[in-house]
Amino acid sequence: MATSTDAGFTKIAGEADCKLDVRSVDQSALDLLFAELHRLAAEIEARRGVRVVLGPESAGTPTPMNPALIAALERSTHAQGIAYRRMPSGGGHDASAFQKAGIPSAMLFVRNQNGSHNPSESMRWEDFDAACSTLMHFASQT
Repeated sequence: MATSTDAGFTKIAGEADCKLDVRSVDQSALDLLFAELHRLAAEIEARRGVRVVLGPESAGTPTPMNPALIAALERSTHAQGIAYRRMPSGGGHDASAFQKAGIPSAMLFVRNQNGSHNPSESMRWEDFDAACSTLMHFASQT
């Protein structure tokens, strides 16, 4: 997300704000990315004579989900004949807190046509039904 102050269509802004959401399940990848971000900020400052303020970083450590539960969810999708995509999530979901507390955890995402966490978020009933079928089969097998 980016915003600027005093910017018109043909006017150069005096200040711009940008927010960046970076996620990964690999801590070393996050470390490299943030190091590169700081390096680029310093390079831009030197080259352009501007000030780059990166501001506070909010980050948690990646938490891998339980492999046995992931495999059980995958078996449940296969048993139901449901297509799926394994999708690592670097988000700070409740499942991450449970996993860190020693409670085996996994996540099942429901397909969403317009992306999540926005006012246009929606899902088709078929996708909701597929997730429910997977979850019911999973629960009956574990």
